[in-house]
Amino acid sequence: MTTRTPAQIKAFERDGPSCLWCRVKCDLLRSGNHVHHILRRKPGTDVPEACVHLCWICHEHTHNARSPSKAELVELMREVYGYDLQQTFPEYV
Repeated sequence: MTTRTPAQIKAFERDGPSCLWCRVKCDLLRSGNHVHHILRRKPGTDVPEACVHLCWICHEHTHNARSPSKAELVELMREVYGYDLQQTFPEYV
């Protein structure tokens, strides 16, 4: 079992039971919920604003350089929540 950080727990609670990218309810999928760090974990980046709830398929695609890309997730967080990760963490985006 994977241990989630406080930021990942808050992001999961904020995003709800569906993948924020494809909108599929994650409890319907084989391995459930994944909370992805959009930015590499560096000091100061382990915050809910830099995490997103994804289904296992979208999470796997992200780690295999397919859609959703980091840029797409940064834009999604801006559109959905108004988070400007480019302004907050310019060195990591």
